[in-house]
Amino acid sequence: MLWNFPEEGISPKSSMLLTAVAFVQGIAWMDLCADELVDVLEMLGRVLGLPNAFLGATILAWGTSAGDVTALLALSKSGHGQMAIAGCFAGPLCGLLLGTGGSLLYIGMLEGTVRMQVHSNLPAMFGFTIILMAFLSAVVPVIFRFRLTLALAHILMLLFVCYVVLLSLTGFGILDIDMASLKIVL
Repeated sequence: MLWNFPEEGISPKSSMLLTAVAFVQGIAWMDLCADELVDVLEMLGRVLGLPNAFLGATILAWGTSAGDVTALLALSKSGHGQMAIAGCFAGPLCGLLLGTGGSLLYIGMLEGTVRMQVHSNLPAMFGFTIILMAFLSAVVPVIFRFRLTLALAHILMLLFVCYVVLLSLTGFGILDIDMASLKIVL
């Protein structure tokens, strides 16, 4: 589409309309790209024999957090460290609450009760998240005195590696966590 504008420029009403159209179009493109990405990941999982839960918790999670990492690094470099730290917690929390809550609300309104099969990754992710939150809530204030040091960064990266290993073991069926009796079966 080709637009011809008068030499005086765009009127404020036209500018608002174009901004709204561009915003809606951007959301539509992101939705289309996200759908295609999920389809490609699902196909990749079928070809390689990887469970969907494993792909969602690793590759898809890394991809969705890439934008957050970039934005938070830019905030930190520009001297807004407190805002970056707040964004580290607020971004994923908002995504979790709005994403999960919104989609469950939508499906619940359409179908009533939402039923899903729980993969063995879910208890592993939940347990690791609880341990990580307890670590961040207790150890950082007490041992590190609310200071974010290089040692803490190394500890967090080590915890991330442990998380990926635990996720891989449960995702490939090497380690099974029984939800009913809370037993770990090798």
